[in-house]
Amino acid sequence: MSADRTVKSNAKRLFRASLVDGRLSESRVAAILKALDGDPPPRYEATLRHYLRLVRAEAARHHAVVEHAGAFSPETEKTLVQTLSQRYGRPISIEARPNSDLIAGLRIRVDCDLIDASLSGRLESLAAATASTH
Repeated sequence: MSADRTVKSNAKRLFRASLVDGRLSESRVAAILKALDGDPPPRYEATLRHYLRLVRAEAARHHAVVEHAGAFSPETEKTLVQTLSQRYGRPISIEARPNSDLIAGLRIRVDCDLIDASLSGRLESLAAATASTH
């Protein structure tokens, strides 16, 4: 097995050990990092980089960044968590960020998906559609 394949294989093994019931466990990740620091494997830095990429990708699958214009109430947050969790079939946590450039509405990013339900997004789409017809 080549060195690169060994690094990826080791990182995947570490990643699988970081999961509890199919979910990433912060305590497991911390324990794995501590153990690796005490007894580093061959190609330690490359293994850690690949492991970090896997951990970040998994964390992004369960996290939404919600940009909003105006107030964002706890009721809205609760409804959004339920809706997104149901839509994706997995628990989703959210991070709310105010963005006055949206004018009104929400822009939601979950992993690679972008849901733009903002007034500025609709205006941009309209402007692009109008520009392409002229």
